Amino acid sequence: MQRTIFSLTFGAALALGVFACGGGNSAYNFDAGSDGGAGEAGSAGAGGGGGTCINSLDCRGEPEARTICDKASGRCVQCVTAQDCEPNHDCTKSACVRYTPCTSSLQCSSPEVCDGVRGRCVRCVTSPDCEQGETCSANRCRPQCQSDNHCTPLGLLCDKAQGFCVDCVREQDCDPGKRCVAGSCE
Repeated sequence: MQRTIFSLTFGAALALGVFACGGGNSAYNFDAGSDGGAGEAGSAGAGGGGGTCINSLDCRGEPEARTICDKASGRCVQCVTAQDCEPNHDCTKSACVRYTPCTSSLQCSSPEVCDGVRGRCVRCVTSPDCEQGETCSANRCRPQCQSDNHCTPLGLLCDKAQGFCVDCVREQDCDPGKRCVAGSCE
């Protein structure tokens, strides 16, 4: 009898706790960021564009494996860091992107080369890995430029200090909720 009362009491307390905690919207939301998760919902990106969120519990059931809450933008995404992805995947623009591990460029598909320091196949390590008229930056071949006139037909801007085309030069070049990091809106 005493065991039954304990079981009923414990079960009721557990059920109340589950309903009280719900989807992360209670007053005792320990997972909310310092801003309370009040970030703007960003526009759809490679891995973004999911529902709005305060914490990852709000991302349950989102399509395309967008189960992580990016508290900075307030949207459900595939990843915030590489630790959110499977092995041999990077988190790039909020999406898990597979890479090929390597110790030699012979293990990479053309036109990729092996970045021996990072142990993965990439598009370039140095500018000679790129086509003529391109510069290698952050393992990407980028068209060289001296003016926006060289880049805007490609939907890009000229980073005149670096001498190559980029997605953004400053934060204002990115959609709301995104930031300019090394010439890419993330």
